[in-house]
Amino acid sequence: MEYEQAAVNDYENLVKAEEQIMLAKVYQSDREKEETKQAALKKQEELYRKALEIQDINFDAWLGLIEVYNANEAKTENDFYDLAEDLAEALEYYPLPMYNATNLIKTKITSIENNYRFTLLQTRTLEAAKGLPDNTANSFTVCQPGVTRLEANFLLGQVDKTIATFSFDGADAGKIVLSNRFNGTGVRWDYCLVGKDKALQGKENWKEVIFTAEEEHKLQLTQEELNSITADNDIYVHIVGVGYEEKNLYKIDISTASTPTMLYNNDLENRVVGANLTMEWRMAGTSQWTSYRTSSPDLTGDATVEVRVGATGTFLPSNYVSLSYTKNEEPDTRKYIPVSHLSIHSVSTQATNNAGAAANAIDGNYNTRWHSAWNGTDTERFITIKLNEPVYLSAVEYVPAGRRKW
Repeated sequence: MEYEQAAVNDYENLVKAEEQIMLAKVYQSDREKEETKQAALKKQEELYRKALEIQDINFDAWLGLIEVYNANEAKTENDFYDLAEDLAEALEYYPLPMYNATNLIKTKITSIENNYRFTLLQTRTLEAAKGLPDNTANSFTVCQPGVTRLEANFLLGQVDKTIATFSFDGADAGKIVLSNRFNGTGVRWDYCLVGKDKALQGKENWKEVIFTAEEEHKLQLTQEELNSITADNDIYVHIVGVGYEEKNLYKIDISTASTPTMLYNNDLENRVVGANLTMEWRMAGTSQWTSYRTSSPDLTGDATVEVRVGATGTFLPSNYVSLSYTKNEEPDTRKYIPVSHLSIHSVSTQATNNAGAAANAIDGNYNTRWHSAWNGTDTERFITIKLNEPVYLSAVEYVPAGRRKW
């Protein structure tokens, strides 16, 4: 609706463009005769392009031009790609018409190189539409920028826009894996780990790879290459035979994981509370990181451990948190009861959706807390904790939320 409205709002040019389109249709019958076919196609293309010069978003003109291209056996695959590029540029802020019209050309894009370029073309056009700002007093693009963004976001979720993937972990850890769109075909491609600026300088900063049709399209990076990957440089992939302009480069975005903020050095438990299997540790003064999937650190006695989120997916390891521990020196008259001996017997309410689950009261982590119902309806506000065996209890340590002092 927005697209049609934009054309109607430019009514004077709409009428002029439609006149050229009607003139183009006059030559339709001449295409049926072999001796006049090429001349008729040439004239129709000329008229449809003239219509687009008058109103470049005119969908009838684009459909007519696509039909003329399809009927013209002299048109090459590169001609069809160039047409798709022209169309995408004109309909950049009208995602659905752009996507539907370029897909009418897609069947003519058969080579690996142009298939690659076509995927990047649709993706970057939708990304541009996704980021369309609202209109201002000094800047106007389309009647409803919000609709443009909505359509673009929807299509980006539907379109297979992947050229290659990478992950630091998992079954294909450390591998660049080409999209299954390339399965069963031989592919010459290259990759760059030294950043966009150097990637744009040309082939000398790229490493070429050749896959046969029969082999798995996965490349294992060396440990040296893995160590060189940064969030600033990312990973760039490119199909050989296509130019090295930015529009022809596919970026695998590398980010740095967020530093863990909910870790607590529970000195009595001799453990890092809040650590999970995505994290890794090393003792201060050492260089080797160990995953929590493998083992946990021994934190008895005086020790300092460094903990970070390990590399996962396209995320590099986070910055680390340093946590210190001391030797436990408890008197015989006052012994700590480990949280493993505790359980929740009952609770009046708990604000589970607001990080206030009852279990937080006995997790040994000062960074978490139990909270009664967030809406204030709980008038009893109690929690009952059960021990797994009878004990002589002489003291309870109470830490308010946020370690506040009351």
